[in-house]
Amino acid sequence: MRIHPWSGVSIEGLDNLKRWLDAIASRPAVQRGLKVPVDVSAQLEASRDNAQKTVESARSILQR
Repeated sequence: MRIHPWSGVSIEGLDNLKRWLDAIASRPAVQRGLKVPVDVSAQLEASRDNAQKTVESARSILQR
């Protein structure tokens, strides 16, 4: 049920289901499990950092 928006399934009007989804999503073990096999958000952040470093390096080379 966690991916209901992706699958196009509406849970509009299903308040108990919404409450349950929120309760499950707030559990620390579930949050850890969603990061397996990798924490995509951490990878994206690292990619952004690397891209920024590359841009800064290129700028410093061009300013010489």
